[in-house]
Amino acid sequence: MFLCEDLPHEATTRITTWITQSRRFYAFALDNRSKIRKKLRTAVTPESLQSTLLELEVAHYFLADRRCLVEYERYGLGKGRSPDLTVTFRARTLLNLEVTLVKDPTPETPQWEGKLIGIVCDKLGQMPPESLNVLVASAERGSLTLEEVAQAMQRLKERIEKREGELLSRWGFAVPADFFKQFQRLSGIVVWQREEHAMGEGKGLWVNPQARRPLPTEIVALLKA
Repeated sequence: MFLCEDLPHEATTRITTWITQSRRFYAFALDNRSKIRKKLRTAVTPESLQSTLLELEVAHYFLADRRCLVEYERYGLGKGRSPDLTVTFRARTLLNLEVTLVKDPTPETPQWEGKLIGIVCDKLGQMPPESLNVLVASAERGSLTLEEVAQAMQRLKERIEKREGELLSRWGFAVPADFFKQFQRLSGIVVWQREEHAMGEGKGLWVNPQARRPLPTEIVALLKA
């Protein structure tokens, strides 16, 4: 298999299954083989490998819907931070997806709140302005819930509005207005239950009420399917 050389058995099995299940995913993998092989071969830790597999899993999901065209790193690799996947829905609606694997809480950081706030603040800078942008977040063991995402986003906005200096300076925001200008780029967050946890089911969607580009009804249905 052109992508699976020197990969662990589990990763090879998953990629092979996606390719044999879907002609559209096979074409996607073939078209993007250089990018995908590079990411797989430079994944030096189990976590980085799982992150790349998660990106491919999300691509496989959208390619199963013939209304969707999926591009991998549309804005170019190595040309600044940009979303992982771009989905064109019904040939007219462009949706950027930034896919991230979230580490489970530990005794040192027992709450999801801090992890989610850090991830969102870090990812905002790579979301193109005036676009539909969605963060796809998946926990290592599938334990993240939609309620926890909603609570973390509410807490994030409260902390920014209170001008919490450490939070603002850590992520390069001089004043709350700088944060909210970027936060408006985020249309929503999908809580993604990975295949090994929920057979691809159990997705949840948090919609950002402050988004400059709200998600159309058809896209909401697609993300919740």
